[in-house]
Amino acid sequence: MRLDPAIATRVSHVDLPLDVELWRLDIPQDEAALLPMRHTLDAAELQRASQYHRLVDRACFIVTRHMLRALLAARTGEPAQALQFETNAHGKPSLRDYPTLAFNVSHSGNQALVALSARRTVGVDIEKLDATLDWREISEVALSADEYTQVDHMPDDVQPQMFLRCWTAKEALLKATGLGIAVADVLRATTVDPRSDDVQRLQVRSLERAPQPLCFRWIDGRAGYVCCIAWGA
Repeated sequence: MRLDPAIATRVSHVDLPLDVELWRLDIPQDEAALLPMRHTLDAAELQRASQYHRLVDRACFIVTRHMLRALLAARTGEPAQALQFETNAHGKPSLRDYPTLAFNVSHSGNQALVALSARRTVGVDIEKLDATLDWREISEVALSADEYTQVDHMPDDVQPQMFLRCWTAKEALLKATGLGIAVADVLRATTVDPRSDDVQRLQVRSLERAPQPLCFRWIDGRAGYVCCIAWGA
């Protein structure tokens, strides 16, 4: 299945392991463009797509699932529409019959990310920047004390972006572990440096599992978005 270059762009970076494949998707806001993509989705995915009333949300879901299936089909040699997914107790999906092929997706606005690896776990997150975001309202859930201090001491106009750097890093890290973003103790116990553009290495701890060594970095995306990818060290 050929990937549409107008939609899917391979993201390359010297810091990413060679086995990690990362794609950025530009989501078309056109019902006609979605029609052929629907044919690769299963009944459960089509049902979920129908629950999105806004075109931007429906398109994001359909395009992301279609592209994920296309990329996994290229890796496995299976027909895209024949691939079957299952989830763990925390909701992290995996590909049936290919348990070592890791993947993760994230979408926001009209952008999405898809990451794959056959050698290590991966997690991604993308968030659309809102300059009016009152980050302090949700900081207690997501930020450690050190992170709060760092963001709070930055100029007002960059605080929302720096908060989203912390948020996207933590969500990508937690998605890589398979725990999911709802594990609040991990969110607060994990501290990242939103000022650094380098790869950061740390051990993600939780009450449920032994520490996991992971790496992450923020990546360039479309203007107005904050993007992050995490992978197993």
